[in-house]
Amino acid sequence: HHHHDEDEEEHEHHHHHEEEEEESGVDEDGDRIYHTHDYQEQHGGHHHHHHHHHHHGHDADEVFGSWGMETPSRFTADEIRGILKELENEEKYGYVLRSKGMVPAPDGTWIHFDYVPEESEVRTGAPDVTGKICVIGAKLDEAALEKLFKRK
Repeated sequence: HHHHDEDEEEHEHHHHHEEEEEESGVDEDGDRIYHTHDYQEQHGGHHHHHHHHHHHGHDADEVFGSWGMETPSRFTADEIRGILKELENEEKYGYVLRSKGMVPAPDGTWIHFDYVPEESEVRTGAPDVTGKICVIGAKLDEAALEKLFKRK
């Protein structure tokens, strides 16, 4: 064996090995699946990870964050509407882009809400283990938000 041929030999051997495994004659097919899988492992995984660091091209000072809490407190639909209305107070809570969550109501039903500025939806929904509230926005005042959602 010539020393500089080593790489080539290794490649040949590898390919031959593939053929042996695919005795049914779908070597090309098997090969393709193998490569696709490989691609996803490397690129799929990488891409997904990358995605989290994107701030969707907003100005640097408008970096959006999210705040969330779990709450055992019960709320009526009207209370939730009042809270969502409060969220429009940018000076007090920061710029709220979106809020959503689900909380138990006093009568045993569950209220699901979805808020974007100028529009909020409050409806009865499926029960969950614990109330959850999520607020997405910029310069959020977490202490103020917590106080708002914690009122009994």
